[in-house]
Amino acid sequence: MDLLGHQETIASIPGGVHIDTLPPQSPIPWDISPRDWTNTNEFSLVMALPPNDLSGIAGAYVKIGQPPLSPTDGQWHPGANSTIEGLQAPDEGEFNAYVWLQDNAGNVDHGNYAVWTDELSLKYDATPPVTQLAIAGDAGKNGWYTSPVTITFTPDDALSGPDLTRVSVDGGELITATTLYLDEQGKHVLRYFSRDRAGNLEDVRLATIRLDFEAPGEPQNVAVQPYDWTPTNAFTLTWTNPSDLSGVAKAYYRIGSPPEGPRDGSPIPPDELASGIAVPGEGAWDVYLWLEDRAGNVDESHGVVLHKALRYDVTPPSSVLTILEGTLGAGGWYVSPVKVLISPSDDGSGPAGVRYRINVGPWQYAEHEAVILIDITGEIELAYQAVDVAGNREEVKTARFKIDITPPTPRFLAADRYQRQPNFLVSWEGFDQENGSGLKSFDLQYRDGRNGAWVFWGSSQTTETSRFFTGSYGHRYFFRIRAYDRAGNISDWVEMPWGVYVDRLQDGDFAGGEFGVWDYGGPLYADVIRAPGPEGDVINVAQLGSPDYGPNNDLTQPGRVPIGSAAITQTLRIPGPDALDRPTLTFWYRIRTYDTVFSERYQKLYDTLDVQLKFGGDLHLVFRDGQPYDQWLETEGKELADLG
Repeated sequence: MDLLGHQETIASIPGGVHIDTLPPQSPIPWDISPRDWTNTNEFSLVMALPPNDLSGIAGAYVKIGQPPLSPTDGQWHPGANSTIEGLQAPDEGEFNAYVWLQDNAGNVDHGNYAVWTDELSLKYDATPPVTQLAIAGDAGKNGWYTSPVTITFTPDDALSGPDLTRVSVDGGELITATTLYLDEQGKHVLRYFSRDRAGNLEDVRLATIRLDFEAPGEPQNVAVQPYDWTPTNAFTLTWTNPSDLSGVAKAYYRIGSPPEGPRDGSPIPPDELASGIAVPGEGAWDVYLWLEDRAGNVDESHGVVLHKALRYDVTPPSSVLTILEGTLGAGGWYVSPVKVLISPSDDGSGPAGVRYRINVGPWQYAEHEAVILIDITGEIELAYQAVDVAGNREEVKTARFKIDITPPTPRFLAADRYQRQPNFLVSWEGFDQENGSGLKSFDLQYRDGRNGAWVFWGSSQTTETSRFFTGSYGHRYFFRIRAYDRAGNISDWVEMPWGVYVDRLQDGDFAGGEFGVWDYGGPLYADVIRAPGPEGDVINVAQLGSPDYGPNNDLTQPGRVPIGSAAITQTLRIPGPDALDRPTLTFWYRIRTYDTVFSERYQKLYDTLDVQLKFGGDLHLVFRDGQPYDQWLETEGKELADLG
């Protein structure tokens, strides 16, 4: 009825009015699909609906994970279906599903939910498992194992959990295993993966297992430089690495005693060369060399030892000089060649030889020891030094020798071998060789006659170089001399090459205006006068005959010349063979004469000088000299030539 009072016609509701104020009861969980873990996020719930709802079931609400907080706190699925499809888990994992119903009267009570839990829960797992690999064995270095290994495969899956693990070794057939035992040396490639209960397959994983149980073998071609003794404490080792499964990673060396363990040495790179190796001190040292591989295998018994290969010697050698031969004279001089022995010694590398030189000469080298003969005269400096095998040289030593092996040389100075007076001067001199010890003194002897005995003249070893000798007329004296030097060398006797004969024979110099030893005679006048000589100077001459009896040079005034001659004579004693072997008289003269002698043979007149010798009372003509008459005629009225 409205405000005006109008009233509607009373109507009726066909079938009556149904009133339902109660919400449906909880459904009964019956099943879930899939019932186990799945990697597909789509589920279906199966349930039993309550049969006694007054208005009937209109649909269901579904909430995954947490209970509903309100009547519509879920996903609405209309229809009175016992299966709800197309459900998804909000994430990976296991989730409960909460389901409550609404009837056709609109009644709904979220407290009347049913729970799909435990084996009926939603189990969603889309993540593959992760397989962990564990290796049990002796782990070496650089990823290598030095023993057989047991490999354990542990798949890790946080949701559905692992189902199985598959393994392949070195490309072989896949097997299902969680453990694997490997005992063959080498590199092994593993392919493995796991699968979880949801069917997720892990990506294939690769692992390389390296097994090397044995240490490297001996290094090959081991050598050391320098290979001999050296004064430098720095050595180089070289070698060749042997073949090794894991490869050589380093080397060890030890000097002296053997290693007491696999790493009881100094590590060096595996470069087959190590330089700068030093020994603890001088001497010859053993060196041990062994190797370690990349796996860490090392065994000192697989090494090589070079006995006494590192030879270090920095101490110079020494030497001893011994005089083997030599005659020592006076004043420290040797009067014979000197032979010396230089013996080197060395407690390290051992002696190698001797360097030496004489004075400033070149250095010479003698292996082992040096035997040196010094046969030169003078003050000699011998420098020498020992050399050892390592090349060390001792400080240069010097030894000085004064050597004079040659006697001095004496000689007589030139003297007249004929002496007019019995007291005459004898002079001599001597020489010592260059660089010698020097002349010291003389011994002199003389003898009277060739066969006389030698007699010392004066004191022995005089330093005089001249002396007056007093002899006798008519004797010939022989002299000899020997010299001493300061080293004590004595020369052989040296005789004067000539004897000295003391002779009364005198020259006709007519000194003092006297005839002297000359006798004169004959009917002609004879005298010593002063007259011009050949050089224009005034000298004493013997005049035989006289210009008072006739012209001298002026032939236009003939004079009277007595018959006869004028002569000067000197009587000589001829020495016997004990004094002179072959006596020779040499007569020098210069005359100026007017007289002539007629030659019966040539029928000519000759201007003549006769020299005669008298033997046993008889006169013997020795020679005749003068100007032939024809030559005189050519110069008539002129000065006669000086026939001297």
